Amino acid sequence: MFGQDTKEGVHLVVDIGNFSVGVALVYLKENHIPEIILNRRLSLPLTEKWNKEKSIDDICQNLQKLLKIVLKESAKTLHVSLRKLETKKIKNVLCIVSSPWCISKIKTYGIKEKNQTEITPKLIELITKKINLYDSETPNNTGKQGENLTKIGEKEDLYKTIEKKIIQTKLNGYVVLDPINKTAREIELSVFEGKILKKVMDKIGSTIHSQVSSNIIFHSFSLTGFAIIEEMFPEAHDYLLVEVGGEITEMTSVKDGLVTDSSYLESGKNLFLRNVIKEFAVNPDIALSFIKLFYEQRSEKTFNDKIKEVIKHSETEWMNNFKKTLYTLKEKLPLRIFLAMESPLVPFWSEFLKSQLIESPLSKNSEIISLNTKALSQFCKFSTDEPETLHAIHTIFLDKIIR
Repeated sequence: MFGQDTKEGVHLVVDIGNFSVGVALVYLKENHIPEIILNRRLSLPLTEKWNKEKSIDDICQNLQKLLKIVLKESAKTLHVSLRKLETKKIKNVLCIVSSPWCISKIKTYGIKEKNQTEITPKLIELITKKINLYDSETPNNTGKQGENLTKIGEKEDLYKTIEKKIIQTKLNGYVVLDPINKTAREIELSVFEGKILKKVMDKIGSTIHSQVSSNIIFHSFSLTGFAIIEEMFPEAHDYLLVEVGGEITEMTSVKDGLVTDSSYLESGKNLFLRNVIKEFAVNPDIALSFIKLFYEQRSEKTFNDKIKEVIKHSETEWMNNFKKTLYTLKEKLPLRIFLAMESPLVPFWSEFLKSQLIESPLSKNSEIISLNTKALSQFCKFSTDEPETLHAIHTIFLDKIIR
């Protein structure tokens, strides 16, 4: 994906969510963990109702503002001219896009040979080409693992493929991490394919290229999260990856080390904010502080009793949507959940999930693992005054795909 000369140096990481956009300047060096030099984030104004079509335009406007800020600060930090940074210094721009702008599917294809066959890169390439051919000839094919197109009211031909990654290889029915030079009669590959809305990709791409001339690599959050969990928790084989955004919660199901499905619910942390704003007639910042006071148990009794009902209603509404989406995944529910989100409420959201899941089909033995900066610190160095979880996840992923 990258040439040998592009491994070491500075890169930009761009996070495109459904309510916010983030930009980080990162430094990669061989035999060193990746370093985030600085990062910044801008959120959209909280409106009474989320407008999906308008939000991408607002996100691109914020991205344009954010790039100017990050590039200017980065030039000072790196002691180079802004012009040099924009045109020569930045090696690549990794752009991670979340739902609802992306869809994903899993394709599985196997071959059976009469004799033992050596697995070579050329054979792997041949099988992946057959996967594409088989899929184009049988558009309704679901494969052995099944496939899911996240529905957001768009036709698939409006999307562009941004990633195809072999996420599992089986030889003679057994999962093999490194199949090259091994022999087998039965070979099965499972490929993760991610797509992005073309109009969204074009808008984001033109916004970035208006200020940075570097190559842009697009990836979905589903694949990014899966890849870094694979790196950080190699023993994790069955789990649910949950990314809680402002307006949407994205869910990726992993079974036996293989991504089996992905979906999302149109409900995120802004659900809580809107309910508090409606009840107390305050602005979003005050609403956020109210929620923090409640979860930290620092609010007065009269106020606490009043906001408790609002929070309880929000939790019930979100959890009902969460359970409905779990049902659509059609998988045996996991005992382990990885939580990823960018908010000062991460610890409280984790506790909320734990308390709610005691009464859910997941059972009281469910484990909630928060992918916070503390958990990610052994894989990523923070030289910024505002470390962020999502930027760390994306930076670790960038380092992984280069290696």
